[in-house]
Amino acid sequence: MDLKEKLMTIPEKPGCYFFKNNNDIIYIGKAISLKKRVNSYFNIPQSSSPKLEALVSEITDIEWNITNSEIEALLLESQLIKQHQPKYNKRAKDDKSFPYVHITDEPFPRILIKRLIKNADRKPGKYFGPFTDVKALRQTLRFIFKTFPAANCSKSVDKQKRFCLKYQYHLCSAPCVKKISKNEYNNRINLICKLLSGQKESLLKELYTDMEAASKNLDFEKAAEIRDQIFALEKSIRNVAITSTESDLETISEGVKELKKSLDLEKNPYRIAGFDISNIGGTLATGSLVIFENGLPKKEDYRRFRIKQTGPDDVAMIKELIDRRYKRVLNENLQLPDLILIDGGKGQVNAASSILKKYDLEIPVIGLAKKDESIFFPQKSDPLNLSRNSKALFLLERVRDEAHRFAISYHKKLRQKTIKRSILEDIPGIGKKISEKLINYFGSVEKIKQASLEELKTVPRLSDKLAEKIYSYFHNSL
Repeated sequence: MDLKEKLMTIPEKPGCYFFKNNNDIIYIGKAISLKKRVNSYFNIPQSSSPKLEALVSEITDIEWNITNSEIEALLLESQLIKQHQPKYNKRAKDDKSFPYVHITDEPFPRILIKRLIKNADRKPGKYFGPFTDVKALRQTLRFIFKTFPAANCSKSVDKQKRFCLKYQYHLCSAPCVKKISKNEYNNRINLICKLLSGQKESLLKELYTDMEAASKNLDFEKAAEIRDQIFALEKSIRNVAITSTESDLETISEGVKELKKSLDLEKNPYRIAGFDISNIGGTLATGSLVIFENGLPKKEDYRRFRIKQTGPDDVAMIKELIDRRYKRVLNENLQLPDLILIDGGKGQVNAASSILKKYDLEIPVIGLAKKDESIFFPQKSDPLNLSRNSKALFLLERVRDEAHRFAISYHKKLRQKTIKRSILEDIPGIGKKISEKLINYFGSVEKIKQASLEELKTVPRLSDKLAEKIYSYFHNSL
């Protein structure tokens, strides 16, 4: 196969590519799309760059390794450059050296980006690299700090006297003010080292073990934190190409495949619909629908509902929610899920199942109860309990928790809106427009309550008479 034919066979997937001159690797690069990146070398005017022209003139063969993500490609590229030392990778732009990730040798190690001109520049600690793409490296580190918050200060941790904005943005665990123990912090650094060295399977295995241990020790907050780390990590290293065909099994996540086996389903539950209800004593009840495809949230398909049912009856509310959703699905010929997950137990699952039967829909439906994370099936008394380190259970928890979050966020929004409106509009002479004007002017109902009469009189186009009514209403002076 000549070079032109080989260019046509390169896949549109992330990975690393190798330019070879006979048997020698002369350049290694990484790409989100191997096909687009490699072909770009042969589709631009060579005269625009003498170095590029020299490189392309030497290429006699091309090879590539497919990875699951750009992050994985970046880490693999670093390892391969270090191993093969291709001559064109040594020619960094403007003669600068390639950057490395430096993890300092300190009681609380920091994670820094360093350029090394020679070995004499090395400070004690661990080094990962070199990396050829600084922008991609910074994106990778942002992901790492978001998933495993750690210090990247210019000064050592023991010289810091207060935490900075990075802690407030959850990008650092603030060891400087002892927000995390030395042992826990260094365990986190070890996890980061595994990620930077490409040991993703070992890292995931360790996280699953830690999550199960935290759960057994009833440290559910810690277990939830690790669960979120696992989810972020799996999301970043997994190829999330969208496909719903059973033949393309390499794109189906492990959680989805394990769920098929655990629930004894006929096919992989590629598309999962999660439902939840949020209400306080039956008032302002809201419902949520979240969609996960291949184990990941598909937010453009999320939907929220204002429940019409009144009174504290979650079963009736679930029944209404499923009825309204699948009546519309059938009327508008919308895509059906492969599995429906209800946040609840027997009553909620049976209610949902009865509606599906009403519409002759044969969609598997289950419930996940928070107390013991038990899985309930329609018309079955005994629930299913999966291992705490089960990828199938982890996926169900993610769907359930996201449905819960989405329902609560809508409920809070309605509640806040109602509270603001009802308090102000109870004052004689205050309608919706004046109420909104006051809130926009002061920022909140609480600040309106605390305002002096003089401050109320400064509101544009608010009469002194209304200002006095508002002040008297909140200060009981009438």
